[in-house]
Amino acid sequence: IGERVWPVRDADTYHWPARFEAIRNFERHLVSEGTSVVKIWLNLSEDEHKQRLLKRLDKPRKRWKFDRSDIEGWKQRARYQAFAEEALAQTHTEEAPWFIVPGDRKPQARAIVAALLAGVLKQLAPDYPAEHPDVLEDYRQLLAANGVS
Repeated sequence: IGERVWPVRDADTYHWPARFEAIRNFERHLVSEGTSVVKIWLNLSEDEHKQRLLKRLDKPRKRWKFDRSDIEGWKQRARYQAFAEEALAQTHTEEAPWFIVPGDRKPQARAIVAALLAGVLKQLAPDYPAEHPDVLEDYRQLLAANGVS
């Protein structure tokens, strides 16, 4: 998205439709290989974005986070938002959907993300690998032979 807001070259040469297609294809491949793709977008309102920028200047412990590029980024917020919306729409698929989470209130955002990830893990139903008694016995003998018993 940043390349479209701050193009190094003419943005038209970036072939965005092809990039979006490549992303969708890559994610489809990951899913076909058994990987769960979880995409989360933390969405900040304009007011919250302003408040966070000001806090970075007002609070000494947050000043290290501030950079001149934050001001330039703020000035381009509308463009970032438009490109982000396009990217989200173009890369949202049934196999790899986007979850858009309101990010203004950090504790609530974290709880929502945790619940999303817990749901994914529950669907995966991970389990410990099966034990192999013969291998375990070999390990026990090797440990004993090396002074661990």
